[in-house]
Order: sequence, then structure tokens, then C-alpha cells
Amino acid sequence: MRGTDVAEDTQSPAVDACLEDALEQILGRLASEGALSVESRPRVLGLVDRFGLFVGRAFGVTCVAGVTPDHVEAFVRSSTADGQSPSVATMRLRRSTLRLLFRTARDLGLVQGDPTLDLVLPSRTNETARPLTDLEVQRCRRVALEDLTSTRLVVPWALGEATARTRGDPAPADQRP
Repeated sequence: MRGTDVAEDTQSPAVDACLEDALEQILGRLASEGALSVESRPRVLGLVDRFGLFVGRAFGVTCVAGVTPDHVEAFVRSSTADGQSPSVATMRLRRSTLRLLFRTARDLGLVQGDPTLDLVLPSRTNETARPLTDLEVQRCRRVALEDLTSTRLVVPWALGEATARTRGDPAPADQRP
């Protein structure tokens, strides 16, 4: 008789066939339509596989139709492989992958809704402005003045020096020219 194989004990349990079959069907559709570029295909496929394992193990989801907005949010905000909080870019990539997954699932008739629709993520950029340091101002002036044959750097710098703004509240009507 043969004893228990260590590899068998350390392998993770498989996702329920319903969820696994649905994900395979969705990925098959994406591959047949050429919806994924060669570059994005491994990343998207990996995220879809991890999502299936995540909802299957953490929440006991057995069918793709059983995925809720809470499940999606938990996956999108879950820590990375190294235990760190995900960056905004990682959360946005996860959400866009899941949106593609559920859009395809709807096309295949596997689900009726999309649990990703109301998921709000942090902004990509920090909208708070700050004044430049003296060193930054010196560097910008030097770079803008190095190439006087082009207006590409000189004009924006001159506008910035003149306190031009690109965002914010418009001037009140009585102060407009």
C-alpha cells in the first residue's frame, strides 16, 4: 500500500464545477472573439482564475450567478501576493477584468446583472495641489530656458509663472473679462 502523497495534501481544493465551468466558458468566448491582446491575455486569465478561487474558497460561491457586489469588492480590495494593500492601479485592473468577465457572462446568459457596477474606487490621481519648492522652480526655469527654439516648454512655464490654472472654480461672473 502506498501512503498519502504530500502533494495531494497541499494542493488546494478545486472550485465547484458550476463556477469553474462558467469561467471556462467565459474565457473560451473571450479567446474566440479575440477580445484580449497577446500582452493582456495572461494577466486577465490569471485574474479570472484567482477570482474564481477567491470567491469559491472565501465565500463558498458555487455559481457565477451567486457572486454579489460584496464578493467583488472583497476581491478587488484584497491584499496582494506579498500581503500588501493593493495599489489603485491594481484595484482598477481587477475591477475592469471583472467587468469584462460579467459582461461576457451576461452575453452567454449565465447572469443577469453585474455586481461590479456600483464599486467605487479611489481616484487615480491626487487632486490636491501644492506649491513648488524653490528647488523645483529653479529646475523648471532652467529646463524651460535651455531650448528657446521650441515653445513646448517655454509657454507652459510662462503661463505657470503668470499663475495660470487648469482646474478649479471659474472666476465669478462679475470678475470675468
